[in-house]
Amino acid sequence: MCDDKECPKVGIMTDDQGNPSSMRWMSMGCVVVAVLIAGYAMLYGKGDPGIDLTLIFLVAGLAPKTFQKFAEKMKS
Repeated sequence: MCDDKECPKVGIMTDDQGNPSSMRWMSMGCVVVAVLIAGYAMLYGKGDPGIDLTLIFLVAGLAPKTFQKFAEKMKS
């Protein structure tokens, strides 16, 4: 067990050492935008462009973080 000074505060938007992670912020932003575009497309019937944009933002939000995790595992 460690006290407050030794243990970093690790949260959803921080890396394992407790540093803010801009990659996680970018991923979260892309996923939120994808959800908003999908909701707009469903409400207003703009199906085809909405589906394409939703998939683009989901891939843009999730692929870099996945690649980063694999790269970190290969590095160590």
